[in-house]
Amino acid sequence: MNKKILLLASIFVLAVVAIGSVSAFDLGSLTGGDEGTTVTIGGEEFTIPAGYEENTDLAEDDNVTEYSTFTSTLNEKVFEKGDDFIIIMVSEYDGTDVDDDLINFLHGESKKINDIEGFQQNDDTTFSFSYGKDNKVITVSATQEEVLNQIIA
Repeated sequence: MNKKILLLASIFVLAVVAIGSVSAFDLGSLTGGDEGTTVTIGGEEFTIPAGYEENTDLAEDDNVTEYSTFTSTLNEKVFEKGDDFIIIMVSEYDGTDVDDDLINFLHGESKKINDIEGFQQNDDTTFSFSYGKDNKVITVSATQEEVLNQIIA
């Protein structure tokens, strides 16, 4: 009888240890890990890929600029991962319509990313994609072109 109690106690201890090990194990590693973080910038949602950290020193919140015929409100966030970065700017316009001509004037050649039509401009170190949505110009810039596809949805 004492052997049965000892055996049951041992099984109980092993079960507790096993449950503790499983709960401490990162189950996300079985599914590919962290999928990123969702952020809201200027009322628009974006998913920032895993590993990027926000640099709050470079953020712009509701920065209003008045022009002769319209007003723009800029919201901007910067995310960094080593030497790589992501910059997302959302400019809302009051007093003028955001259209393809305005966006094209600001940035590049016509392109479609994830069913969103806009304009892309590249240089030696940065890929930028701009598009219009709800009288806003949204520009996503990154050091890695494939990151644009992850953010723009």
